Amino acid sequence: MVLPTYTQTNEWVAYLLDAGQNDMLRISVDGVAEPVDLGLNQNEFISQGDMAVSDDGRLLAYCKYVPGTDETLRVLVVRDLTTGTDLWSQDYLPVAGCNPGAFSQDGRLLAVGLTEEDMPNADPEAWSLQLKEAATGETVYSLEGDNDALPAFSQMTDYGFAEGISVMPDVQFVGPETVIFWAIPFVGRDALGEYLSYSWNYQTGELQQVEGWGHLYMDYLPQTGEVAYSALDPNQPAAVPFGPSPQTNMVVIRDESGSETVVYRNSDWIISDVTFVDQGQQLAVQLLSAYDPLAPEESVTHVRYEWVARDGTVTSLPGEYQSATSIGNAEGGAWVYWTDHDPMQPDPPIAHVDYFNGTDLTSLWVQNTPQSDIISFYNLLWTPPITTEADLPPFTAQ
Repeated sequence: MVLPTYTQTNEWVAYLLDAGQNDMLRISVDGVAEPVDLGLNQNEFISQGDMAVSDDGRLLAYCKYVPGTDETLRVLVVRDLTTGTDLWSQDYLPVAGCNPGAFSQDGRLLAVGLTEEDMPNADPEAWSLQLKEAATGETVYSLEGDNDALPAFSQMTDYGFAEGISVMPDVQFVGPETVIFWAIPFVGRDALGEYLSYSWNYQTGELQQVEGWGHLYMDYLPQTGEVAYSALDPNQPAAVPFGPSPQTNMVVIRDESGSETVVYRNSDWIISDVTFVDQGQQLAVQLLSAYDPLAPEESVTHVRYEWVARDGTVTSLPGEYQSATSIGNAEGGAWVYWTDHDPMQPDPPIAHVDYFNGTDLTSLWVQNTPQSDIISFYNLLWTPPITTEADLPPFTAQ
C-alpha cells in the first residue's frame, strides 16, 4: 500500500510527546523520527494538557513549572520548532493554572487560560482568557472572570462547580472573530460528561452559551461547521465504564444550523473519543472495553476503533490495543499511535505509528521505549489539520 504524499511544508505527519520525560519526537512521512528540543532545563516540567501546536506545526506553546521557585510561578513559552528557539516567554505570578489552549487557524493568535484558584485568599472569579499575538506575546484581547455576561460559577451546584470553585477556561477553537471555550471547574474534579461551553466574540465582546461543544469527547470540523460528540441515550442499553468515566452509547453530529443527527450507536463498548479523519470524510470512534468484574485482567481488550463513513458504512479498524493509543487525520485515512505494552509485565512499552486507509494498516514507525524506573508513554500531540475544500455530504442517520 502506498502511503500518502505531502508537500515539503507538511513533511511531518505527527508530533509525539512523553511529558513525563520531557521528550518530544516528530515523525516524517517516510517514517524517520527526529528529536525536538523543547528548550527545557532538567528541573522544569510541562503537561501535555497545557500545550498547543499551530496548524502548520511550526509553533509550540506550553506553560512550564519550575520547582524550587515560587510555587505559584508559571512560565508561558512560545517556541519556533523549525529554528529550535523561543520567540518569547512570560512569567505569571501568582497563578495556579496556565493553559495555552489553541492557536488561531492562521497561527497569528494564541488563546491562553489563567486561573488563581488555590492561591491564598484567591477570588474564585479571578480567572481570565487572553488572546495574544503569537509572534510577540502581546495581549490584544482579554476576557475576565468577573464579566457581567458570565454566571457566578463559584456559586453553582452543577457541571462540577460548588462554592468557592473557580474556572479554568479550556479553549477548543479560535476563529476569525470568536473563541469557543469550556468553563472547567478547577482543580482535580472527576471527568464530567459535559462542560458549560461559551462563544466569545473578541471583536465585539459578546458572550453566549453554545450547545454541542461542551461534551468531553468531541471534535470540530471548521470546513463544514460540524461538531461530533459522544453522549448517552438513556432509553437505550449502555455499557458500564471503568472508573469515573462518563457513560456513552451514541455519537451525534450537530451541523452548522444546530440540527442534530445520531450517526453511530454502540451499547457494548464505551465511546471514549471521536475524531474527524480522512480530510473530514470519515469519523474515527474510539471504544473502551466495558467493566466486567469477572474478567481476568489479561483477557481484557482495552481499546479499539470503528470508522464511520458519511454514507453510514461502519468499518472496524484492524488491531486491538491494551495500552495508550490515539488517532489523527491523514490524507486518505488516519495516523494511529499506539503502544505495545502488557500492563501485567514490567517490560518497557514499544511505540508505534501506523497509517490506516480505511481498509488496511501499514506500519510507519516503531521504537523501543528506553528502560526507566517509571514507565511513561508518548502521546499523540499533533497531526496535520484537515484542509479539505470539498463539498462534503452530511453523515447518515442511524
